[in-house]
Amino acid sequence: YREIRQGLTDIEQMFDLLDVQAEVEDKPDAADLAVTEGRIAFHDVKFAYDPKRPILRGISFEVPTGKSIAIVGPSGAGKSTLLSLLSGGLARYGRGRVAGEVRLDGRDPATLPPVERPARIGLVPQEPGDALVAGTVREEVAFGPRCAGMSELEARVTGALASAGCTVDPERDPRTLSTGERQRVVIAGALAAGAPVLLLDEPLAFLDPSGAAALLSELRALSDRGVTVVVAEHRVRTVLPWCTRHVALLDGGVRSDGTPGAPPGEPEALPLPPAGSDVVLRVDGLDEPRAPALAKLAFELRSKERVAILGVNGVGKSTLLRALAGPERIEVPADPDLTLFCGTVREELAYGARERGLPGTEEHVLRVARALRIEHLLDRPPHASSRGERLRIAVGAALCTRPTVLLLDEPTAGQDEDAIERLFAGLGELVPDAAVLFATHDPGVARRHAHRAIVLGEG
Repeated sequence: YREIRQGLTDIEQMFDLLDVQAEVEDKPDAADLAVTEGRIAFHDVKFAYDPKRPILRGISFEVPTGKSIAIVGPSGAGKSTLLSLLSGGLARYGRGRVAGEVRLDGRDPATLPPVERPARIGLVPQEPGDALVAGTVREEVAFGPRCAGMSELEARVTGALASAGCTVDPERDPRTLSTGERQRVVIAGALAAGAPVLLLDEPLAFLDPSGAAALLSELRALSDRGVTVVVAEHRVRTVLPWCTRHVALLDGGVRSDGTPGAPPGEPEALPLPPAGSDVVLRVDGLDEPRAPALAKLAFELRSKERVAILGVNGVGKSTLLRALAGPERIEVPADPDLTLFCGTVREELAYGARERGLPGTEEHVLRVARALRIEHLLDRPPHASSRGERLRIAVGAALCTRPTVLLLDEPTAGQDEDAIERLFAGLGELVPDAAVLFATHDPGVARRHAHRAIVLGEG
């Protein structure tokens, strides 16, 4: 209790400090670091945490003011790293080795003082929970503008929440929201600062289709008003019609750069193996105050059956999966980092199986790693991988326990299309008798990979 109380006191003091208007005087020969136009340039940019495993290999391209650009490519191609360099975070805090030049309006973004950055560069990270700093939605959205000393905070907050499609109570703690709702709050925080450059890493990953369409419409409007918008995204079919240009990355380099063509078609749906007859899970209403849609929910899940859970953000999909989890019903949450704690991927995959005393664990680990295409990561720390790779590691760890029922929360978020198809193929190969209940915002994934779908409504 004392530690929690002291932590709350420290946080209050931090916000008091942020409210102080510091007087800073530049040196006479200081360069003008203002970012006002939003011109972006990468010149032969290389980056690596480990020199033996480069992440970016000579990236070069430029983006004029007011363009909407999509950065696409498979998981681990370097999209998030590219955005992190552009935000100035990686280079400023000395993580990894950077070569080449990254420029915003001709300046190195790493030289921007942290207190000025929200007004110059808006950043929406891949994991919305990583960006939360305040105790209420209202304070969260106001945080960036307040740090930058902006006026009319209430109007900024109200307008940004509306633009992001965020309709939750502004006094709620953002950590109590669903992942998709937290995503909208973080997006609203970036919009509230009104920066000339807006960077979004997988902003559609946790949004329902209507929310994704509304966000892209708002981003297009911002671009039309002169804001430079850069989106790293796996949902290529959704994002290509929106952008004026796309840069495709592959293995840390630029594979293609130009005007987007027609979006690719949806992958062909392959026949699913028939569901079994044994009922392995029965649901007859759940008492969850913040998810009233679950009160009247009733269904049965059978062996070998795959069932998709669909519904708008905040309706209760994640709540349902958490409520159903148990010793024989293994849940993989939307945030894979909640389940990853071992020193290597190999240890992570083997941990649950060894705790259960399952035979042939080492052989099964290799089989799972090959099926999910994470074999090359086995001897690396799991948190050194991309988000899409970390998700496959978390799913792989669950598969190694050979569950009767597998509960997957947004298993396609942060995954490229090939990885999605391989993941579901791996389920059939590795746990053919298991029942799979998965939450998704992608109707195409539900059509291709579920025997049936349950659509949750508002009640």
